[in-house]
Amino acid sequence: MAALPPFVRDHFTEGERAVLYIIASDCRQHGSCRSSVKEIGDRAGVGVTTVRNALRRARRIG
Repeated sequence: MAALPPFVRDHFTEGERAVLYIIASDCRQHGSCRSSVKEIGDRAGVGVTTVRNALRRARRIG
């Protein structure tokens, strides 16, 4: 993973950062992320709850 700004490191767990990285990678490659929560979790090596928490926290932070 590329170096993350301290803001991201400070607000997200390692698993949540993996989720955000996968979503960002899909967006860069395909213009959007159409993967399901389960698919993202499987790719990030985390459960669906972690994926949902990362999405919720990212929306809240902006």
